[in-house]
Amino acid sequence: LADTLDEALADMERRYLRMQDFARRGMVPQSKVTPAITKNPQLDMPLVVIVLDEVQNYLDHSVYGARILDACVKLVRTARAVGITLVLATQRPDSNTIPTVLRDNCGTRLAGRVATRSSGKMILGDTVDDQGIDPSKLLRSQLGVAYVVGADDTNADAQFDGMLVKAHLMDDVTLASII
Repeated sequence: LADTLDEALADMERRYLRMQDFARRGMVPQSKVTPAITKNPQLDMPLVVIVLDEVQNYLDHSVYGARILDACVKLVRTARAVGITLVLATQRPDSNTIPTVLRDNCGTRLAGRVATRSSGKMILGDTVDDQGIDPSKLLRSQLGVAYVVGADDTNADAQFDGMLVKAHLMDDVTLASII
């Protein structure tokens, strides 16, 4: 994983150099990758999504944990503009699992049902207090329901304080067939 994340960082740097060329040619008005660029195979800038499920297992690693954390922070801070997205998932939302330096740079956060209000705050930040959002109040029967902060349903860049969302339920057999 550490090597893969290093490769992603190298790809990010390559993409930023490409973006400078695109900017000189007037192809990136907001200095961000566009759908047209990501869909054009000749430009070699496809969207990349890196998903780390149970991220604490990697960040806690005695040998590679610090290196993985450093790479994740760099990717979360700057890779999205060039089409690389990092998705982190954990069922242990505390400051030891996802250090503040990483969590605070995650622009979009999603919290399903958690055990305590403080766990919800660990994930969503001050929105829990400011807006009264509390993922610990979600019912066990509300499968796929979560609070999300940091993006909206139009995928606009504008931030919002929080929204209750419902995902489609997919069983393991369906997921395996898609993969």
